[in-house]
Amino acid sequence: MWNCGSMGIRVGLDSALCAVRFLVGIGYDSYGSCVEEYEENVRGIESENMMNLFGDLYTIRVCVYMPKSVDKSRPSILIVHGVCASGMHDNRIVQLAKSFASAGFIVLVPRLLPFEQCVIDETCIQAISISTQVLSRNEKLCPSGRLSYSAACISAGMLLMALSSSESQQFSRAFLLIGCYANVNTVFDYAMSPEQFDNYGRNVLFYSYRHLIWKDRPHLSLILKAAIDVNHYESQNISPSIENSLQNSRDRLNSLLSEYKVDAKIYWMLDNDSEYRMQ
Repeated sequence: MWNCGSMGIRVGLDSALCAVRFLVGIGYDSYGSCVEEYEENVRGIESENMMNLFGDLYTIRVCVYMPKSVDKSRPSILIVHGVCASGMHDNRIVQLAKSFASAGFIVLVPRLLPFEQCVIDETCIQAISISTQVLSRNEKLCPSGRLSYSAACISAGMLLMALSSSESQQFSRAFLLIGCYANVNTVFDYAMSPEQFDNYGRNVLFYSYRHLIWKDRPHLSLILKAAIDVNHYESQNISPSIENSLQNSRDRLNSLLSEYKVDAKIYWMLDNDSEYRMQ
């Protein structure tokens, strides 16, 4: 009994220490290092699929955050970035990854092209599934052979679907998912409701399913994508590169709205008329 109690105390103290390191990591860069865009070679997948899923013919690009001291018995943490243009370089993802690394974990953030292009479909699931399988077998990036995961919002729902296979469950350890969506109808009703002011999520949904709603309005698709980019960069910590991206996105949106009047009117109604959105 004493041994069991001692083990429980050690586990509790270790967990508490990890939590403290994580919280400290939120405010300070106390992790070991970050390897920008590590490239992991992939075999056995058609090059066309690789381009659609990862933006490269042969490799998966990964941002790797290393702790100061690696415990090879611990699972590595894979973060699925959000549906946004910054992708794996999103400020919020970077800070989360640094915090996990400060708590002693190897952190992997793969580039998932469908999410980066603000597309929500089965390719998101394919990209997550392939990247988790490939990275879990990398002895340097995942020395324990096990992965834990963190994701939010739509990315979290896609992650759960991607890891539903028995093969994935063999190397999956734990999940930290925030705001995970499970019911498509509920998501749409919430996003379109007059009480919901999150035009970013709403525009992403319209953009993802534009081919089903407006087959003959390509310029409306451009307007929606530009609006999504503006919304995204406004949420980021301001830096010279972010400020430049934000201004470019605003200029592009204003230019499109000025040039394509009919599409601009539809966009205005989508943004301001809840009854029109709910049709």
